[in-house]
Amino acid sequence: MSEISSGANTSSFVSSGEMKSSPFSSIITKMDGGNYEMWAMQVKRTLIAHEKEHLILEPEPVQKVGKYTTWFKDNSLVMVWIVGTLSQEIANEVLHKDSAKDMWDSLAA
Repeated sequence: MSEISSGANTSSFVSSGEMKSSPFSSIITKMDGGNYEMWAMQVKRTLIAHEKEHLILEPEPVQKVGKYTTWFKDNSLVMVWIVGTLSQEIANEVLHKDSAKDMWDSLAA
């Protein structure tokens, strides 16, 4: 594994769910406001690799039944992953969002 140089902050955390660490732990540079393009590309490709990209691209399901429970759990997981890739200051700006898509859209603005 190679490390990102130039003093960039990298993210890692341990979750209590099915995964012991974020899929981003060794590849994502924390978004600090000046590196959105690189950050977004890394996050999106990692979400695609884990089949979770729909959570930042599609709105919350209208019906709160059926597959909603799966969406809710996956959405919560991706929200934690996203926050783990942000600087503290930027994370504080999106913590109140209700979905990973809301976070993503807010960060892209």
